[in-house]
Amino acid sequence: MTYSIEFSPDSEKFFSKIDKTLRLKILRKIEWLSKNCESINHQPLQYQFKDYFKLKLGKIRIIYRIFVDEKIIFIVYIDFRDKIYKI
Repeated sequence: MTYSIEFSPDSEKFFSKIDKTLRLKILRKIEWLSKNCESINHQPLQYQFKDYFKLKLGKIRIIYRIFVDEKIIFIVYIDFRDKIYKI
């Protein structure tokens, strides 16, 4: 079952800063996530972010939250690894 994807303003802002090739790679990875959401092992974050998960794509990290009842994946934040954990 495919989940729908929603993006936060912060994640959309990241897309506006990167080149088209990287943007397409990220979008393909998110599309893969939406199609395989129920069958993959999600990597949870820790502490106060325990309801959030991360998806790795090289040096890029995609932080997301899953709303199972609504079948929605909410992309909270996307950035390079060295910047994303400083939030």
